[in-house]
Amino acid sequence: QDPNFKNKSINIKKLISLTKKDLCKINKWDYNKKIVTIFLPYMIDGNFQHGRKKLYKDNFSWSINTLNIIKKVKNVNWLIRQHPNEARYKTKINFNSIINELEKEFIHIKSVPENLNPTSIKMITDVAVTSHGSVGVEYPSFGKQCIVGENSYYTHGGFNICPRNKIDYKKIFIKINYLKKIDKVKQDKAKIALFIFLIFARVKNTFIPEHLP
Repeated sequence: QDPNFKNKSINIKKLISLTKKDLCKINKWDYNKKIVTIFLPYMIDGNFQHGRKKLYKDNFSWSINTLNIIKKVKNVNWLIRQHPNEARYKTKINFNSIINELEKEFIHIKSVPENLNPTSIKMITDVAVTSHGSVGVEYPSFGKQCIVGENSYYTHGGFNICPRNKIDYKKIFIKINYLKKIDKVKQDKAKIALFIFLIFARVKNTFIPEHLP
């Protein structure tokens, strides 16, 4: 046991809840515009988990190029959410400075407040964007459209918007304000995929003890 364990403290963030109206007021956004949330991937995880990338060579390239595209797409408002593991593992890539510069130059681009309740993010978001993360199956199950840039374990399910190439990817972004809500059939498919992944496909591993010796 760590001898300093009793003296160690855990920082717990007090989460806040915001409505779309609240966020638009804070960011001085037009309430009638859609809000699109980009969920940045963990930079060193899952780069080649599903084979060769089809758009950009790795997570970093996808993230940088996506942020460059949205600079000119002003028909919606953009939220950027960094992956929690970036702060946890203190990776060398500092997206805070990149996002801060975008916020200074472009009023339609803002970062997600670190202490914002995930439920609020879901309610505020009209369209989600991910490289290959679990957002691509979670958000459609709640009836939210999701653009998925790369192949993932769920992209064959038919409930995502999956660009064929870089040109197609940019075109989807340009017309992103015209995207309609996901239909119930696709939503149900996403729910089934989520159930299979989180519940049905789980296998108990008897090699891992239930209690520490």
